Amino acid sequence: MQTAQCLRNVQAILHAAGSSLEKVVSATFILGEPGDYAGMNEEWARWFLKDPPARQGAKLPIQSRR
Repeated sequence: MQTAQCLRNVQAILHAAGSSLEKVVSATFILGEPGDYAGMNEEWARWFLKDPPARQGAKLPIQSRR
């Protein structure tokens, strides 16, 4: 799933910078398909078990989904 890979990438970048996911305070995500929200949310919950960061989400405009 793309969410898991995205979070692995972010985790690696944070680790390389001497930080971690536990220090994330906010995140923005953009979905191409609103139907993907449930799966993204489920994966998100696996990564942030305690005190998850604030989130802001958006749907990609239909003309951008080619």
